[in-house]
Parts: sequence; C-alpha cells; structure tokens
Amino acid sequence: MSKITDFEFKKSRILILGCGALAQEIIRLKQLNSWDHIDLKCLDASLHNRPHLIAPTIRSEIKKYKKTYENIFIAYADCGTSGDGSRAPCMLALQNF
Repeated sequence: MSKITDFEFKKSRILILGCGALAQEIIRLKQLNSWDHIDLKCLDASLHNRPHLIAPTIRSEIKKYKKTYENIFIAYADCGTSGDGSRAPCMLALQNF
C-alpha cells in the first residue's frame, strides 16, 4: 500500500470550519451522502452568541489549516447578526484575508 503524500492529502480532502450549533446537521449530511473526503472542525457553539468573536476565530483557524487543506469551506449563517447578511461572520472573516 502506497503512502499518501502531503500534497495528495491536501488535494483530496476538504475542511469545513463550522458553527458548533450546526455540527449534528453537517455530520448527518456527511453520513447520508458518503462524503468521506470531508473533514469537519466545529468551532465552539458559544460563539453563536458572541458574533464579534466569530470572524477572528475563523481567520485564525484558516491560517492554522491552510497549509494542510487546499479547500476550506465556512459553515456559518446569520449567527448573531439578526438577519443582516452584510454582517455575516463568514463575510467578515474573509475580508482582507
């Protein structure tokens, strides 16, 4: 059996950085669709109620994992924005990245 290289791992895997409040739903989607190539890293669900901390936390996690994963997706919605999508944490995290 051949050993997978770091480059091959990076190309073949996807990381989802998600809100801990969405963990069960994302895990279930992975199971139902056999998405074995996707890794999930849920951030603390308490961030859902402290939206000002979401963007810097996401930025930090992206920096930590960007050498390991070529594709990183953010699974957040309107956490703490009261429906104001322009202030969505994922948008704030990706600005000036």
